[in-house]
Amino acid sequence: MTPAQNEVLAIAQVRADMASGQARIIRERARLSQSEMARAIGVHWTTVAHWESGRRVPRGPTAARYAEMLGQLDKMTRNDDRTGRE
Repeated sequence: MTPAQNEVLAIAQVRADMASGQARIIRERARLSQSEMARAIGVHWTTVAHWESGRRVPRGPTAARYAEMLGQLDKMTRNDDRTGRE
């Protein structure tokens, strides 16, 4: 798969996670605030708040960065669940 195809798939996944509320669950499971998540992907905290409330959807390279961060956090927190770490 090409990098462009991977990016489109990541954007589709993050939008699905936003619509289902999973993105917020992943962020909260990682014990991150909206502000901390926003800093990590280079946006203002209100942007993350708007995404999580459904007022806006992530687009382009920002959506890809958000998808990557959510994917890594999901893996990390799932591993913590399996190992019993808190």
